[in-house]
Amino acid sequence: MRDYRITHFFQRTLPLAAALVMTGCLGPRAYDVTSKPAWWGEMRLNEVVELNQDALVNGGELVKSARKFTRTGYEAQRTYGVNVTVEMFRSNPQGYWADLYLLPKGTMFRCVKLERWFSEDGALYRVSGEILSGDHKGQIVFIIPYGDPYQKGSLELGPSPLVRPVEIAQPAADQGNAQPARGGRSGGAGNPPRPANSIPEPQPPAPDNE
Repeated sequence: MRDYRITHFFQRTLPLAAALVMTGCLGPRAYDVTSKPAWWGEMRLNEVVELNQDALVNGGELVKSARKFTRTGYEAQRTYGVNVTVEMFRSNPQGYWADLYLLPKGTMFRCVKLERWFSEDGALYRVSGEILSGDHKGQIVFIIPYGDPYQKGSLELGPSPLVRPVEIAQPAADQGNAQPARGGRSGGAGNPPRPANSIPEPQPPAPDNE
């Protein structure tokens, strides 16, 4: 009887332990590289950017269209299992989930944080932008740029970005040869364009976050 109880104990606890280990290994991992200028690529800490078009914020992330995954049955899947566009949301703003809302074109953000984000779904850069105006002023949204988070300096806004840098006009005396300055930047050239599909398959991130 005692041997049976020991065997039964391990049969029940080992799968649970394995699941916990796997969850810890495969869970999302974020590496804060805000204070490392080499990782910012085309963007800069405290740079001001603005929306090129109306966009949605879904679960804190700035997106062109949104989808809600639910696990409460067929009706919920039928209701939320489609991509919600800006036009759909605008026509029925009360018809969707609570953490989905719209930001209008021209909304400005200050870039306050940069993370290298790794999960079982892939790897990406994630910029935290503080909303500077409107009903959601002061809130933080995640801006997802292009680039390879395994490679320093690869971050870029991409070919059709949701946001663009705010250009600040130079004083009249300097307009002869000066180029427009970008909001919040201290200077520096961007990197050559990278293909949108250039991100490699997920692999263990490099330990060097310098």
